Formats: sequence, structure tokens, C-alpha cells
Amino acid sequence: PVLGGLLGLLAHDLRNPLSALQSNLGFLAATDFVADVDSREAIEDGLVSCDGLGHIIANIDLLGQLLRGLPTGERGLVDFAALIDEMVAACSSVARSHNVTLTFRGEPETEFLARCDRELAGRAVTNLIRNSIQHSPSGSAVRLSLSQSPSELVVRVEDRGTKLGLDEGEVPFTAAGQVSAKL
Repeated sequence: PVLGGLLGLLAHDLRNPLSALQSNLGFLAATDFVADVDSREAIEDGLVSCDGLGHIIANIDLLGQLLRGLPTGERGLVDFAALIDEMVAACSSVARSHNVTLTFRGEPETEFLARCDRELAGRAVTNLIRNSIQHSPSGSAVRLSLSQSPSELVVRVEDRGTKLGLDEGEVPFTAAGQVSAKL
């Protein structure tokens, strides 16, 4: 509980300077004061970096909530086609900065509904998309698709990045696996 509380405080304290950076860079981007291409590109890169920091801060905050045992939200019926459309739009600037294209195809006139916490599902999908963007070669595409059976809904995120070995199993998706992969 204490570590979770500290992570919550850290996330809160990081949001204020991040908000100031985003506001100032957004102001510069909206003016004609900066006319040269290199400066405009630097501002755009700064905004993409702020977006990345915001994503990291949101994950820190979520980890803090989970460690404190706080409720993570309400379960409701979620339209996954609409959710993925939103997450693709939210990740579009980071995809552009990596020269990666995001594509999503759902089956026309098919409802992809599942009962879950919409915010947590959105964070999970965003984490998958951002990971795929980060590990995709420049000029490639990250493809998202949905499929559904009577008992499950599958969100598929495909990229051309390095594949995990079959012998790794679920380890890369655990906290210990993430730590060991970064060492």
C-alpha cells in the first residue's frame, strides 16, 4: 500500500510540469512565431515526447492504484471497434514520429461488444499499440483487427518487429519478464 501511494504521488507530481510543457509547446505550434521547418519539427517532437511521458505517467498511476488495491473502475458493455478507433487516433502522432502506419479493420456491421472496464481496456490496447510502434521498422505498418466468438473477443495487434521466441511463453508479459528484458 505504501509503495502504491508513493507511485500515485509521483504520478500526480509529474503531471503538473508535463502539463506546462504541453501547453507551452502547443502554444508555439499554434503561432506563426516559429517559421522555420527545423524549429516546427522540434516542437512537434517535443509534443510527441510529452505524449509519451503522459502515457508513462498514466501507467505509473495505474500500477500505484493496483498496489493500493483500489477499485479500477466499473465494468460495462464496451464497443471495442469504437475503442480501438479512439486508441489508434490517440497513438497517431507517435506512429508518425516513428514513420509507422496504423491500420484497423473490423468486420463491417459487426458489433464487437464485451463487458469490461473501458478505461483499463483502452490502456491495455494503447500499451500494445505503442509497443508495436516502438518495435516496428520504419516504413512498416501496425495492423489491428478484431474477431469474436460466443465466448471471447480477440484484439489482435500485428507488427513486423522482432518476434518473441516460442520457448519464452508468458514470461515476457510478466513484471519479472519485463525487468529481465531491460537488463
